[in-house]
Amino acid sequence: MLLVVSLLFYGWGEPVYIVIMFLSIIIDYTHGLLVEKFRSDDKKARWFVAQSVIFNLALLGFSSTGTSSQPICP
Repeated sequence: MLLVVSLLFYGWGEPVYIVIMFLSIIIDYTHGLLVEKFRSDDKKARWFVAQSVIFNLALLGFSSTGTSSQPICP
């Protein structure tokens, strides 16, 4: 329910945010599965967590600069 309401809320103002949220959900879910799979190998698990953080920061950078026609600093 929270997922649906969040998608509606963010999609209301700018529909491209729904695509970004789905990408983030897919990335985090798959990386969570990979961390669980390699739970015994600490180095691989940490690598997948780091990848997830990097992908999410890249999406955040894209959403704050690539989708808006307004400048970041007025």
